[in-house]
Amino acid sequence: MSAPFWRIFKSPSPDKNAFQEIRSQHAELLWRMLQMGIIIADDHTLFREGLHRIIKSLDETTKIFQASNAAELIALIEDQQTYRVILIDLNMPGMQGIASVLEIKKRARCPVAVVSGIDDRRLIREMLRLGLDGFIPKTVKSEILLGAIRLMLAGGKYIPPDLLGDSESSLTDVGGPHITRRQLDVLQLIVRGASNREIASELELSEYTVRIHVAALLKLFAARNRTHLVAIAREKKIVFD
Repeated sequence: MSAPFWRIFKSPSPDKNAFQEIRSQHAELLWRMLQMGIIIADDHTLFREGLHRIIKSLDETTKIFQASNAAELIALIEDQQTYRVILIDLNMPGMQGIASVLEIKKRARCPVAVVSGIDDRRLIREMLRLGLDGFIPKTVKSEILLGAIRLMLAGGKYIPPDLLGDSESSLTDVGGPHITRRQLDVLQLIVRGASNREIASELELSEYTVRIHVAALLKLFAARNRTHLVAIAREKKIVFD
């Protein structure tokens, strides 16, 4: 006789074969959650600990790692540990807007979701359009948080319910400039004050290519010059200092 469902999850060392006997997609996703490493990156200790307890309530065997700033998060990612999901605060120290989130996703090669209290629908849609795997408001209930993680593990993208009322096109059309990943990289360096030569060196591009990207950005944002472009990027929260 198969082991009772509740005993499978109470076992100190869950047997994956037992999960297969249940033959349900839900059980398979839950198995993956129990075996994964999750990173919680937020500069507020109380919030990190609360999130830690919520996820641990699923099963004590879940490995959870914490970071309080971007440097600690990068160190965890480069530690060769395999992670299934990263939950990150957009505004913690060391983060520089959407560009930093996308860079973290590129390095970690796993689903990345922003868990934040921001209420900027345009910014949220832009992050999702550029490849973020989910946006989870800090006000959601614990069961919604766990459901969002399951969805991302299954290859889905978690979109807050209040955004689901928007048309599908609005999730890819934020009513503003649509910039490519490379243009976003260039814009980030412009905000830092880098010259075309410095940008070319950093991104391993020719100066001619950089000039093309800069011209395209000026046109996309209807900016008069680089200074105006930086001001617009900061106002729209596309990049942070």
